Amino acid sequence: PATLRPDRKTHPLFILESIEGLGHRVCPCSSQNWAARRRIRQGCVLEITGRVTDRDSYLVESCAFNLPLDPEFSQRLLFMGLVPTPCLEACP
Repeated sequence: PATLRPDRKTHPLFILESIEGLGHRVCPCSSQNWAARRRIRQGCVLEITGRVTDRDSYLVESCAFNLPLDPEFSQRLLFMGLVPTPCLEACP
């Protein structure tokens, strides 16, 4: 989802699960903790791309939705990397 802030253009989507032949179950991330159960910690080095997260990202799993494989839904998304298991933490 795009933001109107010029210094931050998007909030990442986190893939919760793959749905065989249909797409992925995803949820948005937020820099605000909206009663999140899990977060991606600041400073995490994402696999494949080597990008480093610049803040804690809280998984908004209560707003999860299905993202179809159809390119019309995914062509504007940018792959940021895979979150290593140690970077995914339970929220305090």
